[in-house]
Amino acid sequence: MSKFTALRQRAMSGFTSRAWRMEMRLDRARFRLRQRLDLVRPVRIAPYRGHGNGEQVFLRGRVIEDRKVRRALESDSRWQNLSAAYKRIFSGKVPGVRISAGFAGGRQEVVTDEEGYFECSFTCGASLCREDLWHSMSLRLLDPVVPGQGPVTADGEVLVPGPRCQFGVISDIDDTIVRTNATQLLRMIRLTLFNNAHTRVPFEGVAAFYRALQQGRGGHGENPIFYLSSSPWNFYDLLEHFMEVHDIPAGPIILRDFGLEEDRLFRSSHRAHKLTEIESLMRMYERLPFILIGDSGQHDAEIYRDVVGHFPGRVLAIYIRDVTASATRRAALERLARDVARAGVEMLRAPDTEAAAQHAAGRGFIDADELGTVRTGARADAQAPTELEQLMR
Repeated sequence: MSKFTALRQRAMSGFTSRAWRMEMRLDRARFRLRQRLDLVRPVRIAPYRGHGNGEQVFLRGRVIEDRKVRRALESDSRWQNLSAAYKRIFSGKVPGVRISAGFAGGRQEVVTDEEGYFECSFTCGASLCREDLWHSMSLRLLDPVVPGQGPVTADGEVLVPGPRCQFGVISDIDDTIVRTNATQLLRMIRLTLFNNAHTRVPFEGVAAFYRALQQGRGGHGENPIFYLSSSPWNFYDLLEHFMEVHDIPAGPIILRDFGLEEDRLFRSSHRAHKLTEIESLMRMYERLPFILIGDSGQHDAEIYRDVVGHFPGRVLAIYIRDVTASATRRAALERLARDVARAGVEMLRAPDTEAAAQHAAGRGFIDADELGTVRTGARADAQAPTELEQLMR
């Protein structure tokens, strides 16, 4: 690194650090002013599904002003969808308030950061019933924010895989489960703003395939699925509702925050965010092998190649949905497939869900009987109207 480059990086780091501290002070001052002027709406706790390994559990959440974003209906117009998206994006954050969290007989207090986010981490032991897949965490706001609102509480869900778990699945969301056209910015924005959980369209057969992966060999139904995206946390409830509507198995949904950080101008990149979160999961479930699922449109294959290198012997297979027609990109994917093959992992570039399901059945990850269910599900999904057809209604 040249002396000039080093000086420029130090200058940029100093600038972003000052900008970050200024943003924190402004956010807190703005919120306190709105409080004094009685402009803060009633608030709510928004917990995001957590996960754990029986020894430690982890849950994120956020305290925000309640913009009354109701669950979408299939009949909602695109303007109603746009209004809901606006409320999600501009939800008022509540910084510096205390949350009391209770889990498996333990209790702790955490404080929301400048964006209203909080994190809870519990060490648990014999008190946790390992026969249950999902466990409840109680959350209560300790500091009054809006006079006269009354108690503010919520219950979060924490996934703890049981002893019969065979493997875990880490899946991308955008252009892997749901069509988002993440590489085409304007179309992605249109689909995000004007659609809802009912009108967004999953790829054919995804729900049936993921249910088969969750059930695994013999249909025990205990394999955890983690969903990972670079979308902002503001859209968490939309994605959760989308998976519920389309019968995609429930699992922790891990998104990211946008904005400044102390040492960089923007939050972590798509690639850095995903790699960090996957490595965290691999370490938490150190005895569990994983299947990784993504698409060819962004950097999933490169990220998964790195995971294979960092955690040898832990990846059972990689499925990459082929959503690109670029010859250059396809050549790059072939090189990546050769890279992971040398580590003993097969990376399948799948044209559709059925191809991935056939491979999974051949490797014994799912029962062969489930292939018929995946085909039936794919045909049913293919009959659904596209996003464009629904927008034109």
